[in-house]
Amino acid sequence: MRIAFDARMLTYTGIGSYVRGVLQAGAKQDSGDEWIILGDPVQIRACTGNPAHFRVQPLRPRVYSWPDQILVPWVLRQVQADVFHTPHFVVPWAYRGPLVVTLHDLIYSLFPEELPSRGKKWLYRWLIQTAVQRATQIMVDSACTQQDVERLLHVPTARITVVPLGIEPRFKPVTDRVLQEAVCRRYDIELPFILYVGLQKPHKNVTGLVRIFARAQRRLPQPYQLVLVGPPGLETRAVMQEALCQGIAQAVRLIGYVDPIRAPDDLPTLYSAATAFVTASLYEGFGLPPVEAMACGTPVVASNRASLPEVLGDAALLVDPENEEEFAEALVRVLTDPDLQAYLSHKGRKRAAGYTWERTMEIVRRVYRQAAGKEIRSS
Repeated sequence: MRIAFDARMLTYTGIGSYVRGVLQAGAKQDSGDEWIILGDPVQIRACTGNPAHFRVQPLRPRVYSWPDQILVPWVLRQVQADVFHTPHFVVPWAYRGPLVVTLHDLIYSLFPEELPSRGKKWLYRWLIQTAVQRATQIMVDSACTQQDVERLLHVPTARITVVPLGIEPRFKPVTDRVLQEAVCRRYDIELPFILYVGLQKPHKNVTGLVRIFARAQRRLPQPYQLVLVGPPGLETRAVMQEALCQGIAQAVRLIGYVDPIRAPDDLPTLYSAATAFVTASLYEGFGLPPVEAMACGTPVVASNRASLPEVLGDAALLVDPENEEEFAEALVRVLTDPDLQAYLSHKGRKRAAGYTWERTMEIVRRVYRQAAGKEIRSS
């Protein structure tokens, strides 16, 4: 079978982790299929090496452009793919072949205020409706997102497959204290610190997290930093204004995006150096950063909303993100109780070990064959 895969968002936050995971697992598992990877050849080869069953089709990363709607179908006709997998909701309208679409979440359906203009709201609705109408099969990251897709987009259950995400092998405990301190110095981070990894958008509730941190900071026996990893977003200014209002601006550190291609070891080291990982998100389609933190042995305090209880189970301390007093109390407990830290670290590593890209790819390959009308081969 010839599989075409859109890898142009390889270096993006969020979807980029998914793209890298699928590519790296697909590169290791030579099942007799040929892969046609659309994207930047340099980035793709840096991510996957040069497996014999991978062929890179150079394509510029213009995922959300109108010319793309014509260019991608033309490329797919040239390569004669049996199935095309797009890991996002931007589907080329002129493509009519077997299509697999991954919908990671329905953020903009649930939080339309995050789209700043009427035009963008209309474009999103058109794109998401096109995706679900054209898709032969739809993959989602969690049962929570499956329920959202069924309820909001009226997609039959038979066309949806839940495919949990995996953890890249690089996410494991980094116990070398000298290395931890060196990476922290590079990003101007002071020990001890609490870590958040993700976007700064309203549904991520990072301003709420700053208020929670301020409450916790006043009760801790020593000062902490709150380190925010991720590119600037809609909430960045509000986050820093909130930090100023709370009188903790010096304790909140925004370090931006940590490049997984150029510095693949930095994020696992930061996870490992953090005393705790925290997210007060109001909605997640899966929640990969807290699972990555768990894989590195870092205790996790997380929201009890959307997919997070499903994904994290009892391996994290789950709290109502809108009850900031309760959340701050939970954070203080983790930061001051070594026994609780050890318990969550052990449970977290065990839970995270179940999320592998190899396991993910077994399900993905079945979906590909189902979409293309092929028989499923054994691994």
